[in-house]
Amino acid sequence: MRPRIVGSLFSIWARRRLQSVEALVRRAPEAQAETLEALLATARETTFGREHGFSGIRSHADFARNVPVRRYVETLPWLHRVLRGEENVTWPGRARWFAKTSGTTAGDKAIPVTDALVAQNRRAGRDVLAYHVRSTPGSRLFEGELLFLGGSTTMEGLPAGGQVGDLSGIMTAEMPFWLRRRVRPSPGVVAIRDWELKLEAIARETLGRDLKLLSGMPSWSLLLFERWRALSGGRSPADLFPGLELFVHGGVRYEPYRETLETSFGRALRRLEVYPASEGFLAVQDDPGSVGMVLGLDYGTFYEFVPAAEAGSPSARRLTLAEVRVGETYSIVLSNVAGLWAYEIGDLVRFASIAPPRVTVVGRTTAFSNCCGENLIVEEVEEAFVAACAETGATAGEFTVAARHGAVADGRPRLEWVVESADPAFPSEAFARAADAVLRRRNHDYDTKRTGDVGMLPPVVALVPPGTFHSWMRSLGKLGGQHKVPRLRNDRDVADALLAAA
Repeated sequence: MRPRIVGSLFSIWARRRLQSVEALVRRAPEAQAETLEALLATARETTFGREHGFSGIRSHADFARNVPVRRYVETLPWLHRVLRGEENVTWPGRARWFAKTSGTTAGDKAIPVTDALVAQNRRAGRDVLAYHVRSTPGSRLFEGELLFLGGSTTMEGLPAGGQVGDLSGIMTAEMPFWLRRRVRPSPGVVAIRDWELKLEAIARETLGRDLKLLSGMPSWSLLLFERWRALSGGRSPADLFPGLELFVHGGVRYEPYRETLETSFGRALRRLEVYPASEGFLAVQDDPGSVGMVLGLDYGTFYEFVPAAEAGSPSARRLTLAEVRVGETYSIVLSNVAGLWAYEIGDLVRFASIAPPRVTVVGRTTAFSNCCGENLIVEEVEEAFVAACAETGATAGEFTVAARHGAVADGRPRLEWVVESADPAFPSEAFARAADAVLRRRNHDYDTKRTGDVGMLPPVVALVPPGTFHSWMRSLGKLGGQHKVPRLRNDRDVADALLAAA
């Protein structure tokens, strides 16, 4: 079928699809109640459903009483049975795939990927394209090629059957036929496991192509831009790909990368943010000008929200969409078509609006700094980084933050910013002062500890050369895919490892 015909047909479908999404948004709480009811009915006769009395659940309150919030480690007794090939454990039938993802408390994790979850991810992917086509009159998206910087499609077989690998690789293998011919990288390249070899192959394969869309994490996209420049004799990606319409990104906040990424590309990028996770595709930015991403209300996921201050407590409140408030921070909890039930994925979100329900990801429940009661989260240090770079004119790449404890005679800690920069005149002291000022304005607890230097001393900057973060992640086998640099830790494991690698 000709590209323009495909584009025209998709535009017609997109209008109808987004009309149904908007109708659903207007009744979001009711839609969520229906989703929970449908999930419980489907899984009623599974092992998990019988053990947790699904047949007697009539309300969210019943569900909260019967099914406690669990993290990955606490879910393992059921997941091990699923991995061994047992049927009807947490969801009817057997999972054909398992998404391998890094965990901070249990090492690598394997999340079941059911046929229903694949369909959920497909629907979210189509929604991204629909939102772009709606907001871009005259879009020629389907007249060129689409580049996805994802994981490898190479899978590992399990003894009981089924395969484990990157979720993005699973989704590439399950891509609908009408998209497959226009997608890059090619099957041979996407199967490459070594990320650096794969990135080189992608850069070479795509030079001279008419790319319309690029999807990938900002950090890995930057490396691709560098390879394009090197292979083309220094030409900017904006010059090489003048028809690129859309940059789809997720996994990390965009703002810390914005200036570096757009400078490297050669112009500002029209972009949409997405919220994918191995546990399910959760939200899509519906408009380039909107703040936050709209939760998927027909993706087969029931959402609960635990106030951040109560996360981990057995008595924590479990709020539904009807009970959340704008500006509050919550730990997000999922029940979905992958057979996950009241599963805390570890992300902290904040609502930018309730109607429609738009969220921003502000950190991780395990990513914080609280060495002396300062209670910093990722969002705050990322905002401080962006502001400090703007105020001082500093040129920086990746960064991470950790507390550095004082000498025995003093005992007062201070934040240490490990920052990657090639600038020999990097304004370390001015950067530290600017970042400190932002954190003091944003966080009352931090400001209290910093007042008069009583609880915390002023922060310091430790510079590391370009490539340090990349080399460190390579040493861990964490290049590419959904792997990301930890921005904030309550220990010094990451900071010390980076300083040692510099």
